[in-house]
Amino acid sequence: MRNIEPKLKLIADVVAADYGISFLKMVKTQRKFSFSRFTYAYLAKKMTSQNRFEIGLLIKRSKHFVSDAQRKVQTKIDWNGDFADKVNRLVVKIEGLVS
Repeated sequence: MRNIEPKLKLIADVVAADYGISFLKMVKTQRKFSFSRFTYAYLAKKMTSQNRFEIGLLIKRSKHFVSDAQRKVQTKIDWNGDFADKVNRLVVKIEGLVS
């Protein structure tokens, strides 16, 4: 679970930048992980105008992922199942564009 935390911070920033929402507030579990505030500046420095556009498209295509997370706030999030897989797939795509 610890290896997912920094990945969620990265996604949180991109989502918050695109939608003006805090993904960190949406993703809460029964264990009450506390995520520190993560700024968009770190990611923005690494992005060119082209991959910023691509990341934006990627996030927009991932609205179902965000909606799914919002729904699961009311229930338990399965960190070792489908939710974690979606997080990891999205992070791999974003990291590929940023690096």
